[in-house]
Amino acid sequence: NKSADPLKNPFCTLYSFNIHKLSANKIRLTLHGNRFLYKMVRNLVGTIVDLGLGKLSLKDVEKLLSKKQRLYAGITAPAKGLLLKKVHYF
Repeated sequence: NKSADPLKNPFCTLYSFNIHKLSANKIRLTLHGNRFLYKMVRNLVGTIVDLGLGKLSLKDVEKLLSKKQRLYAGITAPAKGLLLKKVHYF
C-alpha cells in the first residue's frame, strides 16, 4: 500500500494532542494519530517543551507548522520518559 509507506507518503494525521498537568513539574502528553514518522513524537514534544519554557511563542509554533519544515521546530526530546502505550491495527 503506497499511502502507508512513509518513504512514498510522509504525511501523517494527528487526530489529537492533549497536555495534562500532573503536578507542578510533571505533564503528560497524549498523542493520537494514524501513524508517526521516525522521531516525530520526540520532535513534537521538544517543541511543546520549548513553548512551555518560553523559547517559542504560539505564533512561532503556528509558523513552523505552516512551513512544514523540521528545521524550524524545537529540540528533539530525549526518549527517556516517553512511552508507547497502545497500537491499533486495522
